Amino acid sequence: MAYSPASHQVLAANNAETPAFGNLFSTNNGHLPVALTTTNIQVPANQGGIKDGGMEQPAWNPLTTGGASFWVSIPTLGIGGATDPGGISQISTNGTVLQTKAFANLPAGSISAGGARRPDSPLPRTATC
Repeated sequence: MAYSPASHQVLAANNAETPAFGNLFSTNNGHLPVALTTTNIQVPANQGGIKDGGMEQPAWNPLTTGGASFWVSIPTLGIGGATDPGGISQISTNGTVLQTKAFANLPAGSISAGGARRPDSPLPRTATC
């Protein structure tokens, strides 16, 4: 799950179903009732979604170019067979899948607009104390 403090929403990804899907909930700014606002969010076939595809690890990114959005990890995009590393999909606060980016199309070592890193890229160096 991922929480948006800007829109007071939670995106929950359900990877245990076929196909996987997401649900968007309104938290009503911390007041009851929590409401299910958008159901069955799936990556469309024209964006790499596949019948048995997955959806995992949502994250909220307030710094997305074009507006704050949710991003979800898509383990396979159905375009590269067994070697397909998957990608990430951008989901708006109204539950629309705006775009999907294949990890293979991101430069090595890059972090995408959604904050996801290519799985074959090393972690960035961090300072230690």
